Amino acid sequence: MTRLAVCQMSNALLIAWKNLNSVFIKNSTLLKAGLIGAIISALCCFTPILVVVLGAVGLSSILGWVDYVLLPALVYFVLLLAYALFRRKSFRENN
Repeated sequence: MTRLAVCQMSNALLIAWKNLNSVFIKNSTLLKAGLIGAIISALCCFTPILVVVLGAVGLSSILGWVDYVLLPALVYFVLLLAYALFRRKSFRENN
């Protein structure tokens, strides 16, 4: 994974964050995306699943870049999950 790919992923995350307040995104979609993304990121960060899979496929040379992608992705998905829960709580209080 090159630095260009990391920059492109961070730009995609920024665009997604800017569109987060869009009315077209349902709260259940945010909640599902945040939960699934956080679980997958946590599994890849804290267990050797990604190391074993990439080693078996022969792509273990990109393991040096894993921390630059997975840790920000984990933070992003946890924040997305927290935002969805906050939005869900405030929606229930208003109605």
